[in-house]
Amino acid sequence: MKKVINSIKNHDNIVLYLIIFLILFIYNIFYNYKFSNSHLAVATFNNKQPYKNSMLKFLSLSSNKQNSASFTELSLDNDNYYSYYLATAQKKHTNLIKIQSEIRNQNMTAHLPNEFKYQLIDENSLREFLHLRGSLLGEEPYFSSIMSTSKDFNLNPLLLFAIAGQEQSFVPKETKDAKKIANNPYNVFNSWQKYNTDIHDSSRIVSRTVINLSKDKPNNIDLFVWINRKYSEDKDWHYGVRSIYEQLKTYSKFF
Repeated sequence: MKKVINSIKNHDNIVLYLIIFLILFIYNIFYNYKFSNSHLAVATFNNKQPYKNSMLKFLSLSSNKQNSASFTELSLDNDNYYSYYLATAQKKHTNLIKIQSEIRNQNMTAHLPNEFKYQLIDENSLREFLHLRGSLLGEEPYFSSIMSTSKDFNLNPLLLFAIAGQEQSFVPKETKDAKKIANNPYNVFNSWQKYNTDIHDSSRIVSRTVINLSKDKPNNIDLFVWINRKYSEDKDWHYGVRSIYEQLKTYSKFF
């Protein structure tokens, strides 16, 4: 009798197991069918698949065609996806720093008359003016360095060239040690002999000097006269700089 009872129980257990297996099997088929029709794909480290909802279309230059553009489709599994976003973030950061620097420089020169703030000029005319005087400052890297510095400090380029004209007559090429003089044509820190650096450095130093010395200038006093008080021991220095500045204004066109 016990054997019969145990046999029935075993049979019931087998049936129960079959029913459970059948339920799981049906559920598995239904689950797989449901997600096979969806557009969701999961990216893993071992099996990278694109996020179809995260496709990025951006305009990129084609390496096969010069000056032609093509739309490239990238997904999160593509290394270019991250490179693109990294480059974009860096560009935004650089632009932000540039804007902040421009605002800071504009505030730094707020006390200057507008005439002496940065302005676009006809660079070809200015180069011609310097060339006619045999000036080394009309050549590279001197010319571009002065132009770049004037923009960085929001100063009229002619102001920096006028000071160099007064201090070193625009550094004539035939002058002995012309290239050394051109490193510091403003005689910052007393003279080019004592402080021989490079044009990038000296032009930035003279820019800061001009900005600082021009502070608290009364409205009825010429800028060059006011700077003359501490820039040069020569009390007539401002006459020469003003004269050269006016010549540069006449020769170089403003835009």
